[in-house]
Amino acid sequence: MLINLGILHNCDILGCTSVRDKNFIEGNAKTTPIKEIWSTPDSFSWNRKMTKNKLSGLCRICLFGNRCLGGCSNTRLTIGRKYLFRKKYLKQLEIIEDLDVIMTKARK
Repeated sequence: MLINLGILHNCDILGCTSVRDKNFIEGNAKTTPIKEIWSTPDSFSWNRKMTKNKLSGLCRICLFGNRCLGGCSNTRLTIGRKYLFRKKYLKQLEIIEDLDVIMTKARK
């Protein structure tokens, strides 16, 4: 779920400032109000329309795939949506039902 956006030095608007592919520029704040760019239904569709069933590998079967959607959007785009988890961690993720526990593990 997209809840923020990035503004580059030239006022280009992206779903994330880590994404540097020009195909993902949604508009420019110099020519179009940010609210209009944000509100356009097709803006950020690469991320807004992302669902768990579009993930692959372990991310697709992960208990929290609906929330995390495979993690960092830029990483998903640049590595072709390949999963980053190692199989040895799958069993750990399968037994955790509390998102806070996973977030704590991720921060470590």
